[in-house]
Amino acid sequence: QKKYCPDFDLRAGSMIQFSISTVLCLIVALLFETRQIVWNAPVIGALLWGILPTSIGAISLLFILIRKGAATKVTSLLYLTPPTTALMAWILFDEPLTLMMLTGLMLTMTAVILVNYQGKVGAQR
Repeated sequence: QKKYCPDFDLRAGSMIQFSISTVLCLIVALLFETRQIVWNAPVIGALLWGILPTSIGAISLLFILIRKGAATKVTSLLYLTPPTTALMAWILFDEPLTLMMLTGLMLTMTAVILVNYQGKVGAQR
């Protein structure tokens, strides 16, 4: 996006991406799913959580960050998604953090810090 269409409207760009994704997911769901949904509060809550903050909010934030900074720095932040999810599951659902998970969390955080730190050193020269 930064190279080919840096000034696109976030709402229009997101609408195009989400519309195409919706059509593709709908086709796959119709082909492989049972087509039965039990509507209740947890399902609606999970659906709203998946649509509003994690899809629309995260993609909009990603596009804004790409516009303002180096794409490599921004996309390196995506590697923090699994560790963040593990920490949220530990805090919210009392899921245990294993040694393997903590090791992965530390390695991922270290790698993201190194990617972003090297960019700052290179920019000072």
